[in-house]
Amino acid sequence: ERQFRNRLRDLQLSSDTVEERKRDLGRAMENLNRFLSLGGFIALLLGAIGIASAIHVHVKQKTASVAVLRCLGCSVGQTFAIYLLQAMALGIVGALAGCAVGLAVQYAMPLVIADFLPFPVEMEMAWGPIAGAVGAGLAVCLIFALLPLLSLRSISPLAVLRSFYEPRSPWRDPAYLLILIAGAAGLLFLARSQAGRWSYALGLAGGLAVAFLLLTLAAQSLRAILRKIISPGWPFILRQGMANLYRPQNRTLLLLLSLGLGVFLVLTLYRTNQILSSGLLPKDKSEQPNAALFDIQIDQLAGVTEILEQQDLPLIQSVPLITMRLASIKGESVQDLLRNRSRDVPRWVLRREFRSTYRDSIDSSETLVKGAWPPEKREDGIIPVSVEEEIAGDLGVDLGDRFVFNVQGVLFTNEVAALRAVDWKRIQPNFFVVFPTGVLEDAPGFHILTTRVPSREVSAAMQRAVVQAFPNVSVIDLTLVLDTIDEILGKVTFVIQFMALFTVATGIIVLIASVLTGRYQRIQETILLRTLGASRQQVHRILVSEYLLLGLLSGLTGVVLAEGGAWALARFLFEAQFEMAFAPMFIAVGSVTALTIITGLAANRGVLDSPPLEIIRGTA
Repeated sequence: ERQFRNRLRDLQLSSDTVEERKRDLGRAMENLNRFLSLGGFIALLLGAIGIASAIHVHVKQKTASVAVLRCLGCSVGQTFAIYLLQAMALGIVGALAGCAVGLAVQYAMPLVIADFLPFPVEMEMAWGPIAGAVGAGLAVCLIFALLPLLSLRSISPLAVLRSFYEPRSPWRDPAYLLILIAGAAGLLFLARSQAGRWSYALGLAGGLAVAFLLLTLAAQSLRAILRKIISPGWPFILRQGMANLYRPQNRTLLLLLSLGLGVFLVLTLYRTNQILSSGLLPKDKSEQPNAALFDIQIDQLAGVTEILEQQDLPLIQSVPLITMRLASIKGESVQDLLRNRSRDVPRWVLRREFRSTYRDSIDSSETLVKGAWPPEKREDGIIPVSVEEEIAGDLGVDLGDRFVFNVQGVLFTNEVAALRAVDWKRIQPNFFVVFPTGVLEDAPGFHILTTRVPSREVSAAMQRAVVQAFPNVSVIDLTLVLDTIDEILGKVTFVIQFMALFTVATGIIVLIASVLTGRYQRIQETILLRTLGASRQQVHRILVSEYLLLGLLSGLTGVVLAEGGAWALARFLFEAQFEMAFAPMFIAVGSVTALTIITGLAANRGVLDSPPLEIIRGTA
């Protein structure tokens, strides 16, 4: 293959292989595979967050039971093994149940995409991947369960006598650090298996590490700030709700980490879904052209436009096109550049016939990279132009550089005033070089018109009318091609949205579980407040103020991290265009705040409705 490429290069010819075409046409499918892998990885992480939160609260609630077992003679290892076996049993049941649900979805999916596939799909059990999925789920469960379970080893028999016994910090336990390292390594290898490259895996792991550190910093900063700003003159309810976030045995860090990471992961997946879906399908199909008319001479433009108007067809684009060739680049003629083999300018760029247009705006398929467009008017005869960034790299020009075009015998000296990124996949006229208006209007050229035909019958009638009046005009009907592409990409989009919805549902469950894990601590606090004379309404408002602050900070931090994650994924993994979306941000912050308040109040409803003595007897 290399020999043929060298030969073609000597002949100044270019080539495309079947593999290159397959790679270009399969970008949507490749992004689908990456998205599904990302969705699975995020769903697994959400499950891990839920496991860690649940086990942490379970350990807190069983402190007295563990202390009793120690008093009865159980060793540290025996006590730890009892609760580890419980976590393993739950992990096995959960992994098998998740595998069963996944198999059900796998068997249902071919029914959804049957019309898309040109061949029947035969389903069969693949026991290797099933065993791998169960093993991965069980491994994640054990790793994230071991971290909170290790605190059981530090519970002393003295905890039976002390209701608020605090075990020593887990960071002093070497096993804690070893499990953290093993867990990080396991997640890194899992990310590698899902992403396909170590660079992507390291990027995902690095992003998660940054998110974890920022959320931890946000939680610590919140507690430090609240300690400083709370004033005795503030209302008691507000002071008590804010003080709960830094009181002894507070769970601010754990809740903020679980809620913030949940928001970050779910919103990142949702925003990635938005980015990929908007890139696959047009935002408004009614504005997508599916027919193009070529070689329309300037004196024929009004007549062709009138035919489209008579048949009630929209004129989506009217693009002038003028042919030209390069004469020199930065003072060096094209002939000298062709003779100089040491220059890096591709030969096809120097020999090609450029087809350029003129306008004073950026098209919908373009993004301004450098400079400004439209340019300022010049009095020295130099014509400012906009150049596509990749062809500018081939020519070796940047802003301010000059080159000369031979426009059918007339030389135009041009200066690069702007660089554009062009989405060449968009079915519309795109150009390497764009001139400003007021320069090429009198140059010989022709026009391209694009329109949208609602049916094949209307398209045939339009083509007959155009060919009868103007035989030189060519019409290309892309209806069948675009309908096929839309159908394929519609199926791909459906799969992406289904996976995103599934993961979002998982994330909501984890968020609810994270708030519910604080119920045990809230019961103890509520008992004390009710015993001291606080009314039901006062306790209710204290809880609202506390959960309001937690939900707002978690949502805001998660949203900021999610936008950064979506940008990084769009740029480096999916190679898609990123656009800020403010509506999902506000919805996410509002939803998480409301969900945190509602779930927190619902979890404490029984405590609020019962008298203090009854609560004390029930928890004794």
